[in-house]
Amino acid sequence: MAQLKPEYESIEEFKAIAVKLVDKYPQFFNGINANEIRAVGITNKDPKDDAEMFALMPVPMPIRMDCPYGYYVICNMQDWMGMDSKHQQIQVFRVLCRISPDNDGKVLPFDLKDVYVVVKNFGTDYERGEVPDILADGFTMKE
Repeated sequence: MAQLKPEYESIEEFKAIAVKLVDKYPQFFNGINANEIRAVGITNKDPKDDAEMFALMPVPMPIRMDCPYGYYVICNMQDWMGMDSKHQQIQVFRVLCRISPDNDGKVLPFDLKDVYVVVKNFGTDYERGEVPDILADGFTMKE
């Protein structure tokens, strides 16, 4: 049986949010042109549990010479539509953080590699900051 080919729809809200974020936070996004980012959502498939919610793909040279976009962001439309505007803004910010500020067409790796339950319970700076006594009677670990 042939696999269903994905159908795509443009997500114009993504670009609108990206433009505002690049303008508001130049300290993070200097050199990034939000108008060169095209976000599309897959409309005819359910989201995959194990897939990255937002795939960021650079447009390689020489194709880039004839394409107005330097990057494509691909997600499942159900994921995008299932988020409120605040979560959409955070996800767009997250995607923008992965675009190389050198305008070299590269995608930066994720900064954080850790155990989810540890980050969820103790934050990202748990190695340097105050942490609770997890063996104490009053402590409950969040799942």
